Amino acid sequence: MDERKNLRYPIPYEGQDIWPEKQWQWKKERTLKALADDELVFTSSNGGITVSYKQYQFDEEGEERGAKPFSVIDGIYTQHGTEAVASILGDGKAFPFPKPPALIKRLLQFGADSNAVVMDVFAGSGTTAQAVLELNREDDGNRRFIISQQRYETLEQQKANANICRDVTARRVRGVVEGYEFTGTQLTPLLEEKITWTQLRRAESLVSRVEALKSENADSFDTLVTKCEDGLLTLHGKTTCKGKADGTGSGFTYAAVSDTPLLGEYRDLGDKLPSYNDIAKYVFYTETSTASTNGSTDKTTGKIGEHAGTSYYLLYRPNRKTDWAVDMEFLNTVAASDPNNRLVVYCEKIWVHQHDRKQWEAQHGKKVRLMLVPFNLK
Repeated sequence: MDERKNLRYPIPYEGQDIWPEKQWQWKKERTLKALADDELVFTSSNGGITVSYKQYQFDEEGEERGAKPFSVIDGIYTQHGTEAVASILGDGKAFPFPKPPALIKRLLQFGADSNAVVMDVFAGSGTTAQAVLELNREDDGNRRFIISQQRYETLEQQKANANICRDVTARRVRGVVEGYEFTGTQLTPLLEEKITWTQLRRAESLVSRVEALKSENADSFDTLVTKCEDGLLTLHGKTTCKGKADGTGSGFTYAAVSDTPLLGEYRDLGDKLPSYNDIAKYVFYTETSTASTNGSTDKTTGKIGEHAGTSYYLLYRPNRKTDWAVDMEFLNTVAASDPNNRLVVYCEKIWVHQHDRKQWEAQHGKKVRLMLVPFNLK
């Protein structure tokens, strides 16, 4: 079980404080109420004191209690989420209490068809994205996802200038897409058994079964690890390994939301003009749904990139003095020499008559779409 600090506290008993080895099952308020209601049992053993709670056959209204389900979805456990994060990021504590990808995949199979768009506005470590990508690979689906995550969640993270979205969420999703190298230990489940009263009565048989599995697999792993936690008995084979996990090969775009909006209420650029790169990235993404790279931007010609056989230009000077206009000279030099036949040009002024542009297009076998900044920004 992952550590929860709010479940570590002392329980007063006969003038002393009883602390848990790891953590209590209940929150402090519920435990103290149970103590006041005489619902806790203190047992001395091995020099220490253990605490358990009483369970009655009938509740306060006289109704017989039913059996509690062990899990809503069987066979998926919290530690699987931590293991998934550790395998990609190399640190299982990079994000607290991550959900297991198998759980989200199971839920998606209930309610999301193969072409669904899945949105998670509290993405955390990115489990939903990993689940969508892996499920697409498993059933050849075409699901897409939109996830968002704030930069930090605690004051400590804010003071440390942490960026969970960039350093955990996006990094994890990128690892799933592109594949990731790992060095560490690989745990292979050999036994996962829920402990019931019937099994406790047959404890000798269960122990013999575990020992037999250990003997059978002793030469296959570096070590064998047996644990019994939260009513679950597990036996894992532990292997130190290095390797690379194959990526899903799907696309992924990471974008950061600006602290200030790019456009004002009336589609103006505000008192402080956005930089050329900010407008360029905005234009390229809204046109192509892909992220641009500053390395492909040519501020001399205004070309900011290419996508699917179309060239994109931004003629913009953030100085409020000289507007960068499209004119016939631009068409006859820059546009004419462009290797693509389709061009989209965002500019501050248009000094080309529509008749002249159509004539130029017919002469050069190209199509040019002219867009004004900021009025035609999407």
